[in-house]
Amino acid sequence: MLKIVIIEREPFTLLGIKTAIEQSPDIEVSASATCGEIGFKLVEETKPDVVVIDLLLPDMSGLELTRLIKNQTNSKVVILTNQTDEKIVNFAFSYGADSYLLKTTEIEVVYLAIKRAYFNESFLDPNLTIKEMVDIKSSITGNCKH
Repeated sequence: MLKIVIIEREPFTLLGIKTAIEQSPDIEVSASATCGEIGFKLVEETKPDVVVIDLLLPDMSGLELTRLIKNQTNSKVVILTNQTDEKIVNFAFSYGADSYLLKTTEIEVVYLAIKRAYFNESFLDPNLTIKEMVDIKSSITGNCKH
């Protein structure tokens, strides 16, 4: 069974994510936190396989927390956020994120991303990929009206 820690700033959102993930028979939520400092301590204590992190935390950037976790533990990191900016996505991967998901994704995709991260496979939210493709197409055509 995969052990995970969830770090999400909003308590109600954290509860929803935890409840949804716990429906998977092969994933166990071993701890959760609403800030980066406590979350990192829990990661050090529980040594999870995967850590699910929101980028907007009250005490530190989720990017910095990702770097800290990747530099000091063996845990994989899955970003779960509302941030769709391409630069932020690129920063997340450069800071060591293994996967990047939007909070609007289906729970089955979250399960898949967690499992793929555990097996050293990166995962990018399919909805984000579609949005990026539309953005790229828009920038090429210049949003011209014919």
